[in-house]
Amino acid sequence: GSALTADFARHYHKPCLHIHRASPHPVAMLLTFLSQHTIHVLNIAGPRASTEPEVAAFVREVLNEAFSKR
Repeated sequence: GSALTADFARHYHKPCLHIHRASPHPVAMLLTFLSQHTIHVLNIAGPRASTEPEVAAFVREVLNEAFSKR
């Protein structure tokens, strides 16, 4: 899950951002992250839908709002 993704990012010296529902201003966090790093591929990881059914809607919401502002 998220911890393994963060471990891989550290191992490969890649930037990593952890956003979740309780994050303050997740769209702003994502936009700041994208402006601070040259991102060619944005990898998204998270919990399984079977354990957190609303995660896909949250991700879509954040991405749609973020990319509509760019």
